[in-house]
Amino acid sequence: MKSLLLTRRWQGFTLLVIFSIGAFGVLSWWQWSRADERRADRIAIEVSVSDPQTLDSAADADELIAFTPVKMNGTFRDEYSVLVRKRPLEGSNGLWVMTPFQTADGAQVWLLRGWLPAASSATGVIEVPAAPGGVIDITAAIRAPEGTDPVLGLPQGQVPGVDPKVLPETGSPTASNFLQLMATDAPEEGLLSVPLPSVDEGQNISYAVQWILFALVAAVGWFYFLRREEKEDRESSAISQ
Repeated sequence: MKSLLLTRRWQGFTLLVIFSIGAFGVLSWWQWSRADERRADRIAIEVSVSDPQTLDSAADADELIAFTPVKMNGTFRDEYSVLVRKRPLEGSNGLWVMTPFQTADGAQVWLLRGWLPAASSATGVIEVPAAPGGVIDITAAIRAPEGTDPVLGLPQGQVPGVDPKVLPETGSPTASNFLQLMATDAPEEGLLSVPLPSVDEGQNISYAVQWILFALVAAVGWFYFLRREEKEDRESSAISQ
């Protein structure tokens, strides 16, 4: 076995296996780190959902972490309502209904009110449902903007994403983050509640374990082929004698 390991071919193969095992180890460590981060995010969300904060000014939405639930009191600016395209829900294509929500002190933030099914035609105009009137109380979760680029030729009242660059100008300062009504709030008539994105570290843990298994396969494969070639060399030597 030692004589094989001294050959240039096996030295190269051994270095390749060592490099692969090291790379698999780094990838596994990275997935474990991502799993720890996602676990911390999930726990933070679960804790915060049970105790919504009071948002005195919509501008404070820029300072809060994603999915933090907040309570607000104010009115909808229904004249600026828009529909966000390409928002599937439970296997069906649809649109998000977005309306600016203004607090008593005049600050405002965009609010995701609910979901509508898409029209049969991609260019069809869909009427935006009217928002509730008067002063109302809401509980909503902070969401980060999407970084969407403008798209030309969209039907009237529709935008490609939730981003200050593509949302209508309202004439008032608006938080860059937006809010999403919590599923605990009763949805408006004709709208479906949009569930919050789930945060689960299970997939990252699965990937981390897979990279460890790949490293074990590489090590076992190296040893198997080394033993097999050693056996073949012994048999060849025995035959030649």
